[in-house]
Amino acid sequence: MVIVMEYKFTKDNFENEVMNSDMPVLVDFYADWCGPCKMMSPVVDNIAEKYAGKANLG
Repeated sequence: MVIVMEYKFTKDNFENEVMNSDMPVLVDFYADWCGPCKMMSPVVDNIAEKYAGKANLG
């Protein structure tokens, strides 16, 4: 089992965590009310596991 750290990007940390990151970053825009967002959640989780330590996902 791979434990993946989920980043929560905010206006306060976006510059540092995304723009100045040493690794590639995937920013997933998600809303609880969004059906397509919920459908993509397993795909995004799979990407996060596959690229753990190689890219940041938030």
